[in-house]
Amino acid sequence: MSDTTQAGQGDSRESGEHEPTLRSRSGLVLLAGMVTLSCAFALGSNELGGRLGLPELALRSNAGLLLLAAWVWTCNRVLVGPRARRALAALFVLLDLGVLIACTRLGAALALPGFDLWGMDGVVLAVLNLWAFERAVDGKRRALTSFAARTGLPAARVEELAGHCVLALLLVGLFAHRAWLSVALGTPFTTPDSPSYLAPALSDPVLPLSEIRTLGVPWLCSLGLALWGNLSGVLALHNLLWAASTALLVFTLRARMRLGALPWLVFLYLSLTQKNLSFELTLMSEHPSRCLYTLYFAVLVRCWGECRTRTTLALTGLTIANVLVKPTAIVLVPITGLAYLMFRLRDPRLPWRTVLRQVALAVALVIAFQAAYASAYAVRFGRFATSAFTGSALFSQVGHLVDLDAPTHLELKAELRRILPRYVTSYVSRGVHEPNWLVFGSLDDRLRRDFGDLSPGRSVREYVVRHRDPARTFQQQLDDLFKELAVEGIRAHPGSYLSLACSDFVRLFRDGLGPFYGGTIDDIRSAGPHACGHGSPPALRLHREVVVREVRHAYVIAGAQPPDTAALLGRAHGPLPLPRGPAELSRHLTEMSLSFSTFIAELWSRWRVGWVLFAMLPLAWLVRREHGDALRLATLLLVTAAAYGALLALVCISEVARFVANVQDLVFLALAIVGWVELRAVDDLVARGTRSAPEAVNVPPLPPRDEDPRAEGPEVGRSDPVVAAGAEVGSPEADSQDCDPLAGR
Repeated sequence: MSDTTQAGQGDSRESGEHEPTLRSRSGLVLLAGMVTLSCAFALGSNELGGRLGLPELALRSNAGLLLLAAWVWTCNRVLVGPRARRALAALFVLLDLGVLIACTRLGAALALPGFDLWGMDGVVLAVLNLWAFERAVDGKRRALTSFAARTGLPAARVEELAGHCVLALLLVGLFAHRAWLSVALGTPFTTPDSPSYLAPALSDPVLPLSEIRTLGVPWLCSLGLALWGNLSGVLALHNLLWAASTALLVFTLRARMRLGALPWLVFLYLSLTQKNLSFELTLMSEHPSRCLYTLYFAVLVRCWGECRTRTTLALTGLTIANVLVKPTAIVLVPITGLAYLMFRLRDPRLPWRTVLRQVALAVALVIAFQAAYASAYAVRFGRFATSAFTGSALFSQVGHLVDLDAPTHLELKAELRRILPRYVTSYVSRGVHEPNWLVFGSLDDRLRRDFGDLSPGRSVREYVVRHRDPARTFQQQLDDLFKELAVEGIRAHPGSYLSLACSDFVRLFRDGLGPFYGGTIDDIRSAGPHACGHGSPPALRLHREVVVREVRHAYVIAGAQPPDTAALLGRAHGPLPLPRGPAELSRHLTEMSLSFSTFIAELWSRWRVGWVLFAMLPLAWLVRREHGDALRLATLLLVTAAAYGALLALVCISEVARFVANVQDLVFLALAIVGWVELRAVDDLVARGTRSAPEAVNVPPLPPRDEDPRAEGPEVGRSDPVVAAGAEVGSPEADSQDCDPLAGR
């Protein structure tokens, strides 16, 4: 290293230490505002605030946690310079020590406020520490800097590798937690739909075709049974799918998109949301479909801007795999074309011929695979199709619109006339829909009180039994009749059908989005104590009874002899002699997942984050050039979720919280990106307001006239290296480079 370089670094380091700690007077006003707000919160949290009539505010509530996050944002925006950043890092260390002391007996003896490290406090504290890791010290730590100097690698590359290593360690730890839960449960949770996925795998493990279900989930069950010998293999494959999709998405976001600390938040969401964990431990199609959507966009981000054959093959392969799991994933085909269109608008040098050729290749591959699948289906079931359930799904959506006056199936219409008018008056007119009752005849107390044992599904099945067609299977004839009745009703009431589809689309995203699902929460929480062998909780015993019943039903459907209970449950039929420590840690991590989900749910319900972010969209327009790729990705994510919801609303929406789970991660990621870009726009506005501040940038003094300017520093008449590199005075780029000893290298 030359003497000139060393002298330049020394000057930069020395000048950086004396850099002012505030950007401008407006920064001082902002900091004073945060201090005032904090004092108001503190007064509102004690007896003095009650005497003064101030509103009661708990510092441990969401308001206090959001205030702490606002403190972090303010300090990062207002404070500059090495000393200020080190002080902020020290503040986080002291905060950690304070929380740890408050969690001990010493904290109780000192009457310190209590904290729950495994609850919401610990989750938010971890988020803030990750934020400090990325932003407060900017990754320019002395260890990383010296390591970069020894290895000759760029400092930015070393910082990126360090972040990847930390992320990999967290992934390994959370994967171990999920594996522990899977071992403790032994078998996945089941629903009434689970036997229809498992039965094809039991009847034909190589090609588990089904009249109702597509090939994806039965194939997954077949693979899990072949590798593990029991249903614990399904849980293991679900764990691997989560690990692969989460790791690939988060790593590619860090490497390809300039999103700062946002990938860490995405990682926490994908890892700790209770809804995702619940579906991961359930034998259903939601978790594989969700992971395949995540993998699709991870590959898209990894190949961002590339319009090549290998990109098309990768995206189309993931699309086909997802269609095999959920046929509604066919919306990814036009999304691939839209992505290539965005690539063309982003880079005008990309030929239109290349874009059209790649889109045509993707469409042709999907059509060819669907044709091959329909041919195999025809060999097995005698019909060129992929499923015999479309009519049933459509009738569950529009069964109340059946045209009872049409001159077809008069015998059946006479039976339906006794049921449907009363159903429309008492249920549909009040916004209550019963799709399972319409198709399957499922009854609850209210339906049994109003209709007894009658249901449209029962009437249609009895009609098919009386008028059997030997050229078709029973399921095909049943599905054809449901489809005929549904299409007949849509043609008779097109306005009502479109109104229903629009209302269901809104209901899907208004009521379905959320971090919780189902009643498996108690079973998940009880898995840790049971794994230690300290008893079998009632919830887990009930779980095993349900699994045995549903799996035996799957064997009956497949026409096979069901094995005994021990073989069905594998190793989980008795307590496992495992140490208490790891199981307690697993239980604490599960509690953290539930607390994190509670925090997300309360934040969403109280603040309506989506509406706030969309209201602030004009801010994103200010930084469209710097963060155009991030905004394009957010657009693709939202369009995918909207296309999925529109297709689902036209066919069938039964349970919104479950049906939206396939694309909920996409919605969260899109909103997170939009919010992050809007924060960058606010930073840009602050920077524009302080560009004229002379104290924001260190200008090195001019050398004496009798000295050689080339020996000691910049030449007379030359601009500052930061300004020469293109950074404007007072901009964040100038501040960060001025504080970094390696910035001029």
